[in-house]
Amino acid sequence: MKKYLFSIVGLFCFCGLLCAQECPPDVTATTAVVFKRHSNILPGCFSVAADKQVRFTKGNLQYNAAYKSWRFAEHQWTVIGNAAGNNTATGRATQDAWIDLFGWGTSGYDGTNGDPSAVNFQPYASTSARTGYATNPTGYGPSTDLITNSQSWSYRDETKNYDWGVYNFTTGEEAGVRTFTHSEWQYIINTRTNAHKLRGMATLFGRCGAILLPDDWSWATPAVAKAAAAAGFEFRSRYTVGSVVRYTNNIIEDTDVGHALWTAMEEAGAVFLPAAGYRAYGTAVTQVNEYILYWTSTTYTTLADQSHRVRFFGPNSDNDFAVGSYDPRYEGDAVRLVKDVTP
Repeated sequence: MKKYLFSIVGLFCFCGLLCAQECPPDVTATTAVVFKRHSNILPGCFSVAADKQVRFTKGNLQYNAAYKSWRFAEHQWTVIGNAAGNNTATGRATQDAWIDLFGWGTSGYDGTNGDPSAVNFQPYASTSARTGYATNPTGYGPSTDLITNSQSWSYRDETKNYDWGVYNFTTGEEAGVRTFTHSEWQYIINTRTNAHKLRGMATLFGRCGAILLPDDWSWATPAVAKAAAAAGFEFRSRYTVGSVVRYTNNIIEDTDVGHALWTAMEEAGAVFLPAAGYRAYGTAVTQVNEYILYWTSTTYTTLADQSHRVRFFGPNSDNDFAVGSYDPRYEGDAVRLVKDVTP
């Protein structure tokens, strides 16, 4: 009997030791959940200077006034367009609707104590139609008393809070996200190694936009190569096209193979900037799915009420990117934030 008892005890001890080595632990209320790294920060690294790289956030910035809440679009191709919130004339300050077109420097930071003229700082700020091209509403972002002559608001400590990312994302993986400067857009689009081979106009699941590829991109990456072959896709970059660029240069269909291709590309670091259009005067949203307009953090040199944006030209253009573009600060443009890569 003792022999059998010791055998049973030994069996339980052996199984316990085996389970301790190979069986998964019990899930409890305190079990740590590990999320995929860069869930809101895409993995691709893009040079914005000779010694500096950034990663893009996963989608365009969005804001809900009713909840005073910021978020990133669920997908890179997602835009709100000519819908409630973006185009509402009244109630914008309290409306339960997401918006993704913002006046320049409208992070929600109230700096009027030190910058009295910067009164249009709320994300939902939207001034009325102007009376002529010579009289543009002002009051957006830091005034010319604080920042002038093509400076970025990151140039001075008292103006950094006008940056949507700096002011609103201070914890977690999003801490440190910020807005591109004008010179950084110039570098990523025109100056970095193989810049012209790493960008192209595209249509992704029916949404017009532009594809940017990271510095170390290779179409020979196994997962990308396999998905591209299955979709019959061949990337046509600005270098490949040569002259007239169109959204039809790179079409990724809304099909199983199309989604598989974009998933592989996104996981390898590809960025898509959708044509979100813009809010021209007051609440008039226009050119959705035609023009791609993104704010920089940099003022325009000679016009105090205007700032630089990067403009991705619409269909059938002979210049796909106009980095030197600028517009009145009250215009509602899309915002895409980035995060510096830690050396």
